[in-house]
Amino acid sequence: NGLRIKDKFSLRTSVSCIPVVTTLAPDAQYDVIFVVLRYTQLGSALDTLQTNRTKNIVFVGNNVRARALAAALPEKNVLFAFALSAGHRVVSIDLKKITIGQLSDAVSNAGLIEEIFGGTKYRVVYEPNMEDYLLCHAAFVMPAAFACYKTDGDLKKLRGNTTYLNRLIDANIEGYPPAIRRRFP
Repeated sequence: NGLRIKDKFSLRTSVSCIPVVTTLAPDAQYDVIFVVLRYTQLGSALDTLQTNRTKNIVFVGNNVRARALAAALPEKNVLFAFALSAGHRVVSIDLKKITIGQLSDAVSNAGLIEEIFGGTKYRVVYEPNMEDYLLCHAAFVMPAAFACYKTDGDLKKLRGNTTYLNRLIDANIEGYPPAIRRRFP
């Protein structure tokens, strides 16, 4: 029945019919394969992606081990993307923005990315160093997620708790890659 997304702000529901394959045959070839799985499920897809003929693979989502994932597919052009959207089951916020790119030492994919997203409504941000981008995102999200768990989702409980908030900031800075962390005083 398609992918149904109910926008939390406008209360409209959009339906997108996205072609999906349930089995990726080794001889099937696509321009690009977008892999949208939980991080813990990525390992189960690697053998299938390795044996498939498609060259361009884009992993979408949180990923703190981008370099290891790219190394697991040495014959492929591996890209990483982060879509600026959020939600829980049916309710969703989709800001129609995607950040996409490759590892810093890989050949630029700016032209391919323009080809993929040209003519779409998405605002595309090309990032030539997605590894650091994803690590920085995780460095920000992880301490914030722990704060949410600590307060049962009511972050107002942290108001005035400068000790915890300072520890939260320190944890955030500590999580950044060393090259970026050196920029902090």
